[in-house]
Amino acid sequence: SLLSACTVAAYATAIEALSTDLLGLVPQYYPSSFGASTATALFCGNFGVILLNSNWLTEDGGKTALDVMEKMVNITMMRGAQCGGVVTFEDNHKPPGGGQPDMPQLTAVRSRVVNSKRSDLSKGIRRQVVKDACTPFTGRLRGAKKGDESFVRGFFGHTRFATTSKVTFDGCHPHRWTPRSKCRVYYPFSSKPTQKASKHVIYVENFITHNG
Repeated sequence: SLLSACTVAAYATAIEALSTDLLGLVPQYYPSSFGASTATALFCGNFGVILLNSNWLTEDGGKTALDVMEKMVNITMMRGAQCGGVVTFEDNHKPPGGGQPDMPQLTAVRSRVVNSKRSDLSKGIRRQVVKDACTPFTGRLRGAKKGDESFVRGFFGHTRFATTSKVTFDGCHPHRWTPRSKCRVYYPFSSKPTQKASKHVIYVENFITHNG
């Protein structure tokens, strides 16, 4: 079933992460002289930008932030540049059931590109993000409000070489892992025992930027 397949995938991802990141178990290769082994660097093509300071958005409408994102895509193209994409989240201020929102209500904006033979994937993804997530004519990222620190903007993506599938739009990352649905969360998140988190119902939508 789909549920059991998702469970197996989750366990496999967790085991791999613990093996490589926590235990340091990475593949080894041996030179032709059979000398000492050397650890192999693993490149996955994932990249991301988290804008903790709202000035990244308000000072120039996010242009500098998109410049950084484009450079990151350009660097990860060494991993694969046949296709790729980015997902970001916007605050749409519309909570489930209506009324006034008491915390950010997020809507995903996904931008994906299948690269052509002689084009630059980083520039293509940049153009698509501007088209999908920015206001027309001005090119400013939507939702950039000066002094608003209640919502942290991020961009998360992946570039790839189609090793086990065709280079098609359906194969572009990020993939939608779970559809947008209402979920109960407890907010604010705090380690202080005196601060009590309250229950909220928000929309949640998950994406993955890799095959795992």
